[in-house]
Amino acid sequence: MKHGLLTIGGVIVAAVLFFCINAITNVAWKTARFDFTEDKLYTLSPSTRVVMDRLERKVTLRLYYSKTMADAVPEIRTYAKRVEELLEEYVARSNGLLSLEIIDPEPFTEKEDLAQKDGVQGVPLDETGAQFFFGLYGVAGRDADGGGGTADVIPFFQLGKEQFLEYDITQMIHNLGRETKPTIGVIGQLPLKHGAVTFAAVKRGKSKPYAILGEMEKFFNVKFIEDMREISGADLLLIVHPRTLSDRA
Repeated sequence: MKHGLLTIGGVIVAAVLFFCINAITNVAWKTARFDFTEDKLYTLSPSTRVVMDRLERKVTLRLYYSKTMADAVPEIRTYAKRVEELLEEYVARSNGLLSLEIIDPEPFTEKEDLAQKDGVQGVPLDETGAQFFFGLYGVAGRDADGGGGTADVIPFFQLGKEQFLEYDITQMIHNLGRETKPTIGVIGQLPLKHGAVTFAAVKRGKSKPYAILGEMEKFFNVKFIEDMREISGADLLLIVHPRTLSDRA
């Protein structure tokens, strides 16, 4: 009798364990994300993961992709699939602060008008004049009536710039996801604002800023410090080629 009860009890326990493990496994598989590509094309870089973990507000992305037109162009179709799946990785990492809408702006529709309004660039693929769209629009900080806020756009995903894909998307989300840009103070004699030109060329308006300054301004408010008392207004200090700093500096 006892042996029979033990056997029945064992079966019940085994059944309960089976269903519990099965339920846990289902949840785990639904949330788990695997990247088996050789170059980890769908794995976010450590820097991108930091950006996503530090989002301060909700960001809405709209991916405009003329899917029907792209069916005839395998290269674009493959690239678009990569862009879409990479964006889904961003959403999964955002803790609910990033949303993604995928829109097929078919010719002569309101969706095509919206793509053009959002600054996405249309490119003709054939002689019909129909525009092919493949770009990303982002917005954050809008009020309840849909006004205000900050917007940015990648007008067109070019196949030749695929190696910069994650950088471009991360830069957009980083700029939109912050309430304010941090301020970086710059001290030094390197002429970042004007480039390596003569003073006369600067006066004639022929100067050209160093490329690094343009990249810095995408992420920071850049403040050139002439008076050392202004250092308190910066979140980060960058010292560039400081040849003639005073003792006080």
